[in-house]
Amino acid sequence: EASWYVCHCGMNSLSEAIHYGKPVVCIPIMYDQPLVSQRLADELKLGIRMDTMKFSSVDLKQSILDVLTDQTYSEKMLIFCKSSRNYNGVQNSINLIENYINQ
Repeated sequence: EASWYVCHCGMNSLSEAIHYGKPVVCIPIMYDQPLVSQRLADELKLGIRMDTMKFSSVDLKQSILDVLTDQTYSEKMLIFCKSSRNYNGVQNSINLIENYINQ
């Protein structure tokens, strides 16, 4: 089982990280990734955001060590994980459609 997740931090990657409760080291590249990684790392404190154009292997290694050793990231991500698992999108969609059809 993974303890952390390195990704480009698009919405799908972030959704997976939250679903599995894994803190993230973000390496945003383009599109929504810089904004998503900024929110994830800077505002929500669920991981660390790398400066895509400036980071080195030493920076990446340090960020991974920070995510592994600072339990704050894991604890906060676990809160989001538990919250997201309370919502069953498929079943909720089925219920909405059935309610609409049965009206």
